[in-house]
Amino acid sequence: MHNFEFDSICCSDLLRTKQTLKEFIKFSNLNLNKNKEKEIEILLTPNLREKSGGIFEGRPLSEYYNQLKVNKNKNLFYVNKIKSEK
Repeated sequence: MHNFEFDSICCSDLLRTKQTLKEFIKFSNLNLNKNKEKEIEILLTPNLREKSGGIFEGRPLSEYYNQLKVNKNKNLFYVNKIKSEK
């Protein structure tokens, strides 16, 4: 990573990802000090949080799309929840 230059870093706003970013910065000797040559902008955003795949977690995406066709594009998580409550 020492051969790369960064203008900015985007990171999820979750605590564990911020902790990982802190270690990455230490490891890569990135300059975050305003008094130095260049400051790197860090953007923390909830838009980079991972999403749960629900009942399709770890399965091929094709299974999800096949179920969408079967359930006529209804929200599968909602449909499956109702079926399991019966």
